[in-house]
Amino acid sequence: MTESYLSSIKRTVAGRTVRHAGFWLAYLTYFYAVNRLGNQNLTLPTVIFSLPFFLLVYYGVGHALGAHFSRGRYAAAAGLALAVYLAAFLGMLSLTHGGASHLGLFSEYLTSSPEFSMGKFLQNYLKLIGNFSIFAALGHQYRTKLASMEKEGRERESRLRFEYASLAKQVSPHLLANLFQSLDRQMSGGVPEQLRSGVMDLYELMLHYMRASLPDSSRTVLLSEELGACRRFIQVSSSMSGREPTFRWDLSGELSGAVVPPTTLLTLVENVFKHGDPYCPCRPPQIRVSVVRDLCSISVSNTCRKGNPLSNGHGLGLTNLRKRLHHVFQNRYQMVCSCHKGVHSVDIRIEF
Repeated sequence: MTESYLSSIKRTVAGRTVRHAGFWLAYLTYFYAVNRLGNQNLTLPTVIFSLPFFLLVYYGVGHALGAHFSRGRYAAAAGLALAVYLAAFLGMLSLTHGGASHLGLFSEYLTSSPEFSMGKFLQNYLKLIGNFSIFAALGHQYRTKLASMEKEGRERESRLRFEYASLAKQVSPHLLANLFQSLDRQMSGGVPEQLRSGVMDLYELMLHYMRASLPDSSRTVLLSEELGACRRFIQVSSSMSGREPTFRWDLSGELSGAVVPPTTLLTLVENVFKHGDPYCPCRPPQIRVSVVRDLCSISVSNTCRKGNPLSNGHGLGLTNLRKRLHHVFQNRYQMVCSCHKGVHSVDIRIEF
């Protein structure tokens, strides 16, 4: 932690201590003044002797509510509150009717009949724990509400920052999209269809990435749409390199009925081009996709490129993909990465 952060914590703690000390000093003054009006026997030392019991009940019950009750540990909260009440009971009884009873504290709280009476003692005791338990509950409710408001404020600020960053990030892609559309109109005549088709494949692929990055876009796309984006990516990569990739596809099931997070399969295909050998004729990369009832299986395997060990790749992109799968499917997915004899494989199973 930095020195400024530690200083900020110290200032916060010091400020809170001063506020609490001021509150209790004001309360003691109020308590003494009000009770003195009806009881001339009450002295200031007696009120000061009572302060530890006020503090014990207020902070003890407050801690039980904050540390246990608010987290669903109701038995622990009840047990701690009962222990606080018992400690207050024994302490007050000791001061008023026990070894310290010569201090005369009990009689000073009474306007008549100064002899000790368990009934009157219990009456005063129940008033004390009742009042300060209510104060502790109100304080806990206030702190909970304040923490909730602060959390909402932080989340709102975070969403605004994310929205701004996302909107700013879309400026260049939107300009490129307009350029692609203008280029398509210019190529409408006198341009080979294959070249025009390649440009439009690149345009559609760019749109797929743009939709995946928008903050208000859907968290899933149809598996068939994701497969189409992968085919465009492979086709564009082939056109740029002048070499034909040797991917082998094994597709089965109702692919249009399943959904995945955007760029799920694209991430795996990109890794093949980045870290593997998509042009290997003897061990071509494999893409297997199967949808059977409520289960979708996706598997991509490829030969690792020589001189590019696994530790230098297949890291950040797969970690990001795993987080996105967790956000969408929680515990209804499995993602296993493995490497055996120079072949890297990623297997994903999703339950709908």
